[in-house]
Amino acid sequence: MTRYLVLAVGLIVADVAHADEVVRSEDGREILLRSDGTYEVLIQNDARPSVSYRQMSIVDLKLDIDGLEGQLVEVSGKLSSFGGLV
Repeated sequence: MTRYLVLAVGLIVADVAHADEVVRSEDGREILLRSDGTYEVLIQNDARPSVSYRQMSIVDLKLDIDGLEGQLVEVSGKLSSFGGLV
């Protein structure tokens, strides 16, 4: 009887030692760590702060540069190269 009890406890310990584990990273993702050394990201942390940029052309940026300090600005324009100068 004692042999069966020791065998049962040994099987339980061996099963627990090879179990997969779910961990949470510092940035909020949940990751499944498998006993074979691989992993899988279960929950991706896509909660990014909503940041809105003010869109303007390079011409408007040049005109309003003094009033834009501290603001987030996305600029579009054309770049030309002539004789090695940009």
